[in-house]
This record gives sequence, structure tokens and C-alpha cells, in this order.
Amino acid sequence: MSRHDRWRSPARCWERVVAWTVVAAVLVAALGSGLSWLRSIGDDEVVVADVVVVLGGGDGERVALGRELAEQYEVPLVLSSGAILQGWRAGLTCDEPVRCELPEPDATRGEARMVAALAETHGWEQVVVTTTRFHVGRTRLLMRQCLDQVVVLGATDPDPPPLRIWAYGREAVATLAAVSVHRAC
Repeated sequence: MSRHDRWRSPARCWERVVAWTVVAAVLVAALGSGLSWLRSIGDDEVVVADVVVVLGGGDGERVALGRELAEQYEVPLVLSSGAILQGWRAGLTCDEPVRCELPEPDATRGEARMVAALAETHGWEQVVVTTTRFHVGRTRLLMRQCLDQVVVLGATDPDPPPLRIWAYGREAVATLAAVSVHRAC
């Protein structure tokens, strides 16, 4: 029997099917545990705040939470990136006590760098950052790469979890990048 014939034998095909099934099962289990970890991440506790920063993205839930917190703590509100448009829709303008800032790059790691620079410039010691629930873990990771005193809170996801599965999957991959090649600071 030639080498080519052994490769095509029914026993060999069965071995490949079993091997690929095991690989697929391991990948599904890893993805599932990573997604459940991302969903289980809770909010930090707010003790005091010097400023509330709303990250870009979402459907207005981030701005609503940020606005509520800024009013509660009587501190300035910073809208970042896409949150500026959401703020306008909610009736906010880029005048005191609301600031509008555009990070470079326009991504969470750019927002972390921007928040750190603003905190240093303005002497903010305790920064509260609002985002959406699925984004809390990676946001906290990136913000804490640049700042010591940062609290991250997540607004309720606008869509039910089955519709956000892509967001949680993207966050899992982006979190791996945030601890390795795409660090904020």
C-alpha cells in the first residue's frame, strides 16, 4: 500500500474527523468561557469623582449614564469620539461643564491615552468612565494601563445578549490584543 493510499484509508479519515472535532470542541469551550468571563465583569464602586468621561459608541446608553453621574457628583462631563453625537442627540453641547474630545487613534486605547493626558493637565485624581456593559473589562484594562485612579461603569446593553454575541466575541479578541500588542500606555 502506497503512502497516498494510506492517507485516504477509512481509518485515517476517521482519525482526522476525530482530531478536528476535538480541536473544534476546545475552541468552542475556550470561546464560551471567555465570553462568560466578559459578561461577568461588574462595575467598580464610585466613591468620589473629579470628572465623568463617556466613551464613544453605543446607542445613547453610555451618555445617559455619564450625564446622570456627572449631575450626581456635580463634576464636568467629557464626551469622547462618537459620544459627542449621542450627546448632541440628548441635548448636550460642547460647552462648560461638558467637554468634547477626539482621541488619537479613535479607539479605546486612544481614549485611554486621552483620558490620562486630560487627567494630568487638569489635576483629576479620580476619573469615572462610562461605557456599555460588554465593554467594561477591556475598558478597565486599557484605562488602568494609563491611569491609577479610574472607575469603569457599564450601562445596560441596548440589545439582548443573543444579538450582542458578535460584540462579546470581538471584545474577547480585542482583550487579548490589549494585554499584548495593542497596549494603551
